Amino acid sequence: MPQLKGQPSLTKYGGINDSEWIAEHFVAWLLAPQTLESTLPDAFAFVTEAVATAS
Repeated sequence: MPQLKGQPSLTKYGGINDSEWIAEHFVAWLLAPQTLESTLPDAFAFVTEAVATAS
């Protein structure tokens, strides 16, 4: 898994560490995917790929 700390985040909290980044963006991907995709397309693509890989 790539290091995510320092990547753009929806909130300050999501930038604390990799675990919080993933948690924040996964929830955004579930609840507001269009917003995540338009705001942070790289985060949207990362979560989409991670979910597809895990399936």
